[in-house]
Amino acid sequence: MIKSKQLERPSLVHKGIWTPWAELLCYECHGRNFSSGQLSDWQWEIHTNPLDLTELNRITTCDRCARPIQVYDEVAEEHNMALTLKEHGIDAVMEQTGGMNSACRVNKIDEREMISDDEDCAFYLIGFNKDGDKQYILSSYDEEYAYIPEDDFQCGTKNEMVSHI
Repeated sequence: MIKSKQLERPSLVHKGIWTPWAELLCYECHGRNFSSGQLSDWQWEIHTNPLDLTELNRITTCDRCARPIQVYDEVAEEHNMALTLKEHGIDAVMEQTGGMNSACRVNKIDEREMISDDEDCAFYLIGFNKDGDKQYILSSYDEEYAYIPEDDFQCGTKNEMVSHI
């Protein structure tokens, strides 16, 4: 059985931001400035005070200060997967996959084959809820970012995915 830090479920949770630089931040760590302008005082107060966890969000942590934050469930699940894999010594990071889409990137370690026997495989992406099915999916990619469909693995829990890796 895989042990991982379990985030306590507070009754009120700060809002988080998934940035174009593949960071998950609380508003205080991000700051008031956005590409669309600066948050007004009332907007800042709304975004920096903890709120009830919304139905579409889940809890993860801010990359800079480790404060519990709420973000869309897909992003939170992928971020929590990256944190869990790091706890197990696996090179995992969040990645922007186009637009504001996200995935947990798992890099090969010391050029050894981890999951795939495909010698063209350079890294893996783990996504959550890709088709609205609340499933994790691991996909392989080559150095040119070309998808290798034969290596896909899908499962329903984080523990199953971590055990597979």
